[in-house]
Amino acid sequence: MIGAGVMGRCYMEAADRRGLRVELIEHPSRFDEYRHLAAVQHPVGGRAEEYWTRAAIDVLDSCRPDAVLGFAEPHVLAAATAQARLGLPGASLEAALASRNKGMQRLLFERAGLPQPEFVIGRRPAELLQWAAERFPVVVKPLNGSGSAGVVLAGSTETLSPILAQRTEVSSVLLETYVDGPEYSWEGIVSDGTVRFGNFTAKHTTGPPQFVELAHVLPHAFPARDLSYLEQVIQRAVTAVGMDTGLVHLEFRLGQAGPSIMEVAVRTPGDHIFEMLGIAYGIDFAGILIDLALGLAPDLPGAGPAGPVAAVAFLTSPPGRVERVVGVDEVRRRDDVLRAELRFQPGDVVPELRSSNERCGYVLLRSPDTVAVRRALAEVRRTVRIETSPQRGAPLALPEENK
Repeated sequence: MIGAGVMGRCYMEAADRRGLRVELIEHPSRFDEYRHLAAVQHPVGGRAEEYWTRAAIDVLDSCRPDAVLGFAEPHVLAAATAQARLGLPGASLEAALASRNKGMQRLLFERAGLPQPEFVIGRRPAELLQWAAERFPVVVKPLNGSGSAGVVLAGSTETLSPILAQRTEVSSVLLETYVDGPEYSWEGIVSDGTVRFGNFTAKHTTGPPQFVELAHVLPHAFPARDLSYLEQVIQRAVTAVGMDTGLVHLEFRLGQAGPSIMEVAVRTPGDHIFEMLGIAYGIDFAGILIDLALGLAPDLPGAGPAGPVAAVAFLTSPPGRVERVVGVDEVRRRDDVLRAELRFQPGDVVPELRSSNERCGYVLLRSPDTVAVRRALAEVRRTVRIETSPQRGAPLALPEENK
């Protein structure tokens, strides 16, 4: 197992239930947390993504596993490298590389004729500004990253120019036309290049300019007339990036012209979506991914309706020092709330909301239907209040994000 963080615990527990011997690659700071679930723990030498790949290759000198799994974004290439060296089932190196590079995704989707925004990739501000001049508003994205970090909407040359001047100093950037419309994600299980299961999740974001995600609700049901086309587009996208076997998280918007693919990742979705899948479908999805990695035929959910509807609401506040938090205990007493957690406490400093890392906490819910869960989300937002006072100077260090 390459990486586990906090939300990857489900893989470790599913392996334990199956009586599997797990060797975990992780930062030593997490060793105590997983000591009872991992037979052996191997340290990763640094925080940069490349250290995970080095650690995975080093472990193969003494270990020949029957399966290799990677948890989150930094672990995708490490897992694919180990799987390729051992000839084990996995996403494929091609899909892993595409997952880590939004520009490569755009080019592969273009080659496949898939619906997506107009785009350009480059490092010369003058050329990028010329391209954008006839297409404003445009979205600026880093070529890699997650959690909306670095994603900004620019509506004019005056807004875009300083952003490009700063970012092109260090790397190329992706510019794309803005697609106005509701946002969704698709979580799917793929085996030998074919989609075997799929779920749609409806999203709510802050909107422009940063598009930070504030809530997810699943499963989302599209009308039959739209569903068939969406499924065709998704299968073509899976094929376009060279996906072989594993989990896919694909995000798209529904604009006036129809669906437009935003990005794809071949790893566990964040924001508790993986946990929400288990709530809605009553299936051990971590166990399914382990079975696939072992080359076994997993027990997949049927085509019928799911059970309850799951949702997560992310708590936010104005930037500043937290003075008081109101309503969390009241929310925790609700029958439809499974868990409510805060990352910031009185005395902490909340920075301006620019990415997922600045959200203050979350509430995980389960309700019998979509109407009830959306009502619950609204009630939770009215109940919880995080009161802050403005602060001068730089904010304190953020608490560690529970990926």
